[in-house]
Amino acid sequence: MRKYLVAIAIWALIFPFAIVNGILRDEVLDGLGDLAPPLSGVILSAIILVIALFLIPKIEDCRPRDYVFFGII
Repeated sequence: MRKYLVAIAIWALIFPFAIVNGILRDEVLDGLGDLAPPLSGVILSAIILVIALFLIPKIEDCRPRDYVFFGII
């Protein structure tokens, strides 16, 4: 059960980054026109990837199905 709570905490950690990314898109990237939404998506994807690469391996005793469940969360 602990590993699922840690996974939920990792997702919760991503939320503020998503909010800041949206603010960045509205305040800074909108000047780029049609390029702003995809660029914002790439930036957020990179942030999520970095967080996942650093924190997911720290969850102990996981099976492949656990990782699938983490993604579904």
